[in-house]
Amino acid sequence: MSKSNKKISKQVPKPCNNEIPFCFSILVPSKLDTSKIEYLDFTFDVSCLQCIIEPISIPVHVDDPCDTKECIPSKALINQIRIVGCIQIFAGLFPLVSRDIPQGGYIPNPAGSPPFLSSGLGSVNGSEVLCVDRVICYTDLDNSDPCPDLSESTFTAYTGTYKTDECGNTLIPIKGSIFLPNCNKCE
Repeated sequence: MSKSNKKISKQVPKPCNNEIPFCFSILVPSKLDTSKIEYLDFTFDVSCLQCIIEPISIPVHVDDPCDTKECIPSKALINQIRIVGCIQIFAGLFPLVSRDIPQGGYIPNPAGSPPFLSSGLGSVNGSEVLCVDRVICYTDLDNSDPCPDLSESTFTAYTGTYKTDECGNTLIPIKGSIFLPNCNKCE
């Protein structure tokens, strides 16, 4: 698309924000012991995000070359870089131990065949979809490729305070943020 065909928006520039906070809970059934959890596995998928380049007009004041005490009100065009779409996030907690495992580690086989040896370890996981509509930066119109490589996004994730519901299940909140990369700047 040529620059002359782009629709120019006349809006006030929005603040830049590349942080996308999240909070969701993983439900651990009451028969599993959460006191032994050591690991939080976390990953996310940004493949459904799009980078949109929006030319916008912003007010500027230019010094009058003929009168150094005067400014000329004017407008300048810049690109607003917006990221829209969805991020799917996945989290898992490990290990979880059954509260019903006998001391020897044998779990009765419900089919009635001989019992099998098991470590009694397991994991639980959860996922969440985050909707994204963020302005992450502004660039000049001459920048031919201002969109960042979204696969370079980073994150922080941690577990919050565990809570027990009325059925004895444990709710473990997973909190954190995904950080979208900055725009590609002209050199």
